[in-house]
Amino acid sequence: MRRCTRFLMTALLVFMVPLSAWAGLGIRIGTGITMVDDQSNDPGLGEPEVTPFAVGLSYQLSLMVVDVEANALYWQNSTKIGPIDAESTYLALPLIARASIPIVPALVSLKVGGGLEPRFHLGSEVAGEEVDADNVESMVMYMPIVVGAQFDLQLLSFGLDIRYEYQLTDHSSLDESRFNQLMFFGGANF
Repeated sequence: MRRCTRFLMTALLVFMVPLSAWAGLGIRIGTGITMVDDQSNDPGLGEPEVTPFAVGLSYQLSLMVVDVEANALYWQNSTKIGPIDAESTYLALPLIARASIPIVPALVSLKVGGGLEPRFHLGSEVAGEEVDADNVESMVMYMPIVVGAQFDLQLLSFGLDIRYEYQLTDHSSLDESRFNQLMFFGGANF
C-alpha cells in the first residue's frame, strides 16, 4: 500500500510540474471580415457589411503535442446596412485545442486546431440608440477553426492565428442569418 501511494505521489508530481511550467497567460487582439449568409435579406437595403473587432485575455496550456487555449474576449460587430449603422457587443469565450507541428524546434511551430466558442450578448445599438434585446439570443455558439504560428522566445511567445468562425446557432429569433467570420489574431503569452 505504501509503495502504491509513493508511486501515485511521484507520478502526480512528475505530471503537475511540467503542466505549471507550460501554462501561460496572454493577450489577444484581432479583426477580420464577415461573410453574411442572409436568408431574409431585404433587397432595398442591400447586403449588410459587418466588421468584427476582438480584444482580451488568453490562457494557454501546452501538453507536448497539443495546446489548449481559453480566451475571454470583448467582441464588437460594427454593422452597416444601407444608411443604417449598428453595433453589437459580446463576451466571447472560445476554447480551442491545437496540434503543434515544430518548424524550427523550440522556436517556431505551426498550430492547427478547432474548438467551440459561446458568445454572450452584452448590448446592441442602432444609429446611436440602445436596442431592446427581446428578439436577440443571449448566447450564440460558434466553431472556430484555427491555423497559426507560434514564435517561442522562452520567457515570451508570440502567436499569429487565422480563425474561421463558423456560426452554429441563430443570433436572433426573427431571422436565420449566419455571420461566419474570418479573423486575424495576434497575441503574446508570458
